[in-house]
Amino acid sequence: TREITGTLVPEARIATAAGVGLELREVDGGALNVTRTFSDGAFYFGRVRPGDYRLTLAKSSATALGITTPPQVEVVVGADGDAIVELPPIALQRDPAASP
Repeated sequence: TREITGTLVPEARIATAAGVGLELREVDGGALNVTRTFSDGAFYFGRVRPGDYRLTLAKSSATALGITTPPQVEVVVGADGDAIVELPPIALQRDPAASP
């Protein structure tokens, strides 16, 4: 198994990226892994099996942050390679129509 790490980076209109719910789902509809960000927006998924995944915000977190189109990140976890898959920073942006 592998570990996946990353960081959510909020835009100025989003006060914090702490406690944001994230979902990592196998693209073929299989396993679902969930986690929450730490106080600095960093996150971690442990014991992820090799495969193709899609990372997105939990619906409740997206709604609370005023994000109607949450970012989706495709993640490939290979059977060979590093034990830790580090994702580039993920920007959190509110929709222009969302209230401040």
